[in-house]
Amino acid sequence: MQVMRLGLGYQTTALVFVMTKLGIADHIAEGPVSSAELARLTGAHPESLLRFLRAAAAFGLCQLVDSDSFGPSPLSMCLQTGARSLQGFALGMGQAGHLRPFEHLYTGVMENRSVAVDALGMPMWEYYDAHPETKSTLTAHLDEVTAMVAPLVAQNFDLSRFKRIVDVGSNQGHFLSAILEAAPHATGVLFDRPEVMDEARATMEERGLLDRVELIGGDFREEVPSGGDLYLLKGIMHDWDNEPAGRILANCHRAAQPGSSILSLEGIVRDEPPLDPMVHLIDLAMLLLVGGRERTRKEFDALFGGAGYRIESVVPLPMLAYFPYHIIEARRQ
Repeated sequence: MQVMRLGLGYQTTALVFVMTKLGIADHIAEGPVSSAELARLTGAHPESLLRFLRAAAAFGLCQLVDSDSFGPSPLSMCLQTGARSLQGFALGMGQAGHLRPFEHLYTGVMENRSVAVDALGMPMWEYYDAHPETKSTLTAHLDEVTAMVAPLVAQNFDLSRFKRIVDVGSNQGHFLSAILEAAPHATGVLFDRPEVMDEARATMEERGLLDRVELIGGDFREEVPSGGDLYLLKGIMHDWDNEPAGRILANCHRAAQPGSSILSLEGIVRDEPPLDPMVHLIDLAMLLLVGGRERTRKEFDALFGGAGYRIESVVPLPMLAYFPYHIIEARRQ
C-alpha cells in the first residue's frame, strides 16, 4: 500500500494545487459549505467539484460534513490566505515548471544534468521570466519560506557583531529586511540582478529601511559588493554545482573585510540513517531544474575551504518551513 501511495504522489500534488487555486480553504474557513455553493463561488462544474472535494477530504485536505457539504480541516488551514500560509508552496509544486522536469528524472539520473531544457524548452530561470504568473507563484513561495525562517535566524545567530550586511542574491529583499529589523545598529547592501531593483526598493520603502540600505544591481557570478563584514547567502549554494558555487564564494572572499563571515542558509544531507526525505527530494529538484545540489557537511567544508573560508558553526533551525534549513557560519581566512 505504501508503494502505491508513493506511486500516486503526482495525483495528490494535483489535489493540493487545485484546492489552492480554487481558494477552497478560504471558502470553508468559517464552517461547512455545500458543494453547490462552492461551485458557484469558484465557477467549477458542480458534479466534478463534488467528486474533487470528496477526494480532497479523503486525504484530509478538507472535512466531509455530510453527503455534499465540506468544512475546514487542519490541513486546509495551512492553505488559507494569511500568515504562515503554504499557498505559494502548493501552487509552486503543482505548476508545470516544477512538475515537468520530474517527468525527466530518469534522464537526469542517467546523465547527471539539468533537464529544464528537455522539459520546458529553455533553462529554468528563462522559463520563469517568460511565464510571469508562474514566476509570481515562485516568489510567493520564497516569501512564505522567508517569513518563517528569518525570525529563527535572528533568534539563533548573533547579529550584534556585524555593521555592514551584504545580502547576495537578495531578490526583493524580504530576508535582508528581517535581518536589519533584528539588527538596528547595522546597515545593509541589497545585491541582485538589476531587473529586480525596483521591486526591492519598494520592499525597503514599505519596511521603512530605505535609508539604511544600498541597492546594487549586478551578477554574483562575476563580483559582489565590497566592504561587508557579513555576507548573507540564503539558499544560494544549492542552486549551483561545485565549480560555480565555489566561484561565488571566492567573489565574496575577494570583496569582504578581513575576519568577516558568511551566513549561509542551506539544507545538509545526511549520509547515514535517518535520512530526511525533504532534503533528498529538494536535492533531486536542484539537479533537474538548475544542475545544483544539496551537500553533506564534509562537502560544505571542502566547498568553503576551497574559497578561503573555514566553517565555524552549523546550527539546525526548527522545522517550521517545509525545508530543514541550517545556519552555516563560515569565517574568512
